[in-house]
Amino acid sequence: MKDLSCLGFFFLIRTCYFLEKRFTSQPPKYTILFNMSLNPLSLYLTKFFWKTWFKKKRKAWKVFLFELKRKITQPRLYQYLLWKLTKKDKNAKIFKFKFPKNLPLTKGKFLFLLKAKKKPWWWSLSLIALVLVLIGVPCAYLGYPLLKEYKFKRFEKTARSALQNEDLQTALLTSQAAYIIKPASYSNLKTLVQSAEKLKHPHLMRWRKALANHQQGGMDDRSEYLLGMLSRRQLGDANNWLSESTGTLAEKERTYFQCLIFAQNGEEGKYQAFRLASDYLERHPFDSPLSEFIWDLSIQSQQVFFYEEAISGMKEAAKLSNPLAKEALRRLLQTQTGSPAERKEWAKKLWRTDEPSLTDAVLCLNASFGENKIDGSNVLQVLRQEFPELSILESKHRLVELLNQVGRPESAHQLLFSQEFNGTQAKGLYLNTIGSALTKKKPSLAEDVIINAGPSLTQNEQHFFDLLLSDSEDQKFEEVYLAEVFADCSDEELDTIRLFLRFFQNPQFLIGFLEEMEQRRPRRVGLKYLLAASYQRLGNFEKLRDILLRTPMPETVSNLTGERQTCIHKSLYNIDLDTCSAWAEQAFSKDPTSQANRFTLALCYLQKNEPQSAQSLLDPIFRNPPPRCPTQRLIGSLTLHRNQFFELARKWSPVDHFSLLTDAEIVLLKEIHREQP
Repeated sequence: MKDLSCLGFFFLIRTCYFLEKRFTSQPPKYTILFNMSLNPLSLYLTKFFWKTWFKKKRKAWKVFLFELKRKITQPRLYQYLLWKLTKKDKNAKIFKFKFPKNLPLTKGKFLFLLKAKKKPWWWSLSLIALVLVLIGVPCAYLGYPLLKEYKFKRFEKTARSALQNEDLQTALLTSQAAYIIKPASYSNLKTLVQSAEKLKHPHLMRWRKALANHQQGGMDDRSEYLLGMLSRRQLGDANNWLSESTGTLAEKERTYFQCLIFAQNGEEGKYQAFRLASDYLERHPFDSPLSEFIWDLSIQSQQVFFYEEAISGMKEAAKLSNPLAKEALRRLLQTQTGSPAERKEWAKKLWRTDEPSLTDAVLCLNASFGENKIDGSNVLQVLRQEFPELSILESKHRLVELLNQVGRPESAHQLLFSQEFNGTQAKGLYLNTIGSALTKKKPSLAEDVIINAGPSLTQNEQHFFDLLLSDSEDQKFEEVYLAEVFADCSDEELDTIRLFLRFFQNPQFLIGFLEEMEQRRPRRVGLKYLLAASYQRLGNFEKLRDILLRTPMPETVSNLTGERQTCIHKSLYNIDLDTCSAWAEQAFSKDPTSQANRFTLALCYLQKNEPQSAQSLLDPIFRNPPPRCPTQRLIGSLTLHRNQFFELARKWSPVDHFSLLTDAEIVLLKEIHREQP
């Protein structure tokens, strides 16, 4: 066995020797370490031969390793390499490629292999690799964009068809994959935003921003993004985006967006928006969407002058033959204004416009019937001929909501409890119909809806509606009954009660509801703002002070109206004066044109014994007549008084509005009316 192993080792060594000799043009360099001479076979089977052979080879390896180590560790070698790397030869020749002499593949052998018919295996392998690189790289460079475009078109087509078929999850995923491949596509980005909006995706605003900043993006895309930020009370982000986009926006867009932002800053902001839109419409009459904006703002206003101006403007716009006339007709029919004959003419004109919607159809029917009743079932049968989508249950729900919006709770009630619904109504439809009936002062109809709603309303909600519809004048009974209702109410039931607070005439009910909500949701600062305003109106200053102690001032300005009122009340009672002052300074720097922000900051200066700072802040306002707000007049009067302008301070004093002041404001008013030196 030993002899056979020795023989195998011998043949292995010889094979390596011949291979090295075959594939190199020079004699093997290190074969001395393994070379074996050809001897008779019997000699290789002796122990003496192998012992002597291993002794020689061991000595040869020692010499080889010693010489290798001596060359590596030689310091002159490193000095030479350093010199070669750092030397600068001015007369250096241009580099020319030469085959290294020490390489196994020399120039001569390379030329020989080119002419030889039989080539080694590695030559073919190298040639194949070279061809693959030369062909594959250009193909990959040119083919990858084509493959990418193909995948994008498939994803985009799938997303568009899925959105049309209401498969929102598939539409979202495929459009998102297409967006990753090609973010610059406007059509796919539009599909992504539409599907994300219906699914209420958390990244909706990020995609809306990309759509608003797109080169192909229109005014509608930018308006949706801005309205989305305003609905989330992101006023700072809205202002920043508008300032960044000012250079790329037209005058109409910039003015419209500024009006939208101004309208979020309370009554004063709405007045600024109204003035800005009016100035633009004087130069460009009947321009959309600013005309629609000023109409809506005027209708919502409680001032008769603005309301009448809006109605007259809509009547003039209704005579035109453009898309603005359609919007004017819709608002005229929604406002319930004009004579029956005028409303019928408006309805005819609206119905003759291009592609009237289901909302337009309900408005036209309401105007055409006038005081006559409309049968809900017949309305559904008639409108189904024009709108085939009414065969879907969701469209039927929409029809009930529209009938309630135009003040037809009887028709909505008939349709709601007809055979078309088959008992599949949503709870929101019942609540919507009850609210519409109470608005039209038809409590019997509301009671009938409550009774027929059955299990859709909880027991606590039933108790609440019983209290709402009762004619009891016993306040103690209502308070006890209210406490029982609030004892076990869930959050969903509280949301239902919130919808009907406007129908409750008892202010104690409102206070009780807000207090219950504030206890359940202590982190909701908006509830504290409402409670503070309610305590102020009812004159409950003790509870007002308590709620102010529990209401923190935010670090950044967001909800201007509620935060400003809280800041004023806290400053009047000397609560968190440093925090209030910081907030007022931030609000003033954010909008220095706001008169309310000036008065708020001036009050903080007065409470910090800095009357001169308050005087310099309010100097531009003192040139005009005193404002109507009693609190602002008090702040101005106190500023003048502490700066020794006593006569003007008495003119600004809100003595006529004494009943509207809080106890803290009355203390400051007494300071003004003391005897002067």
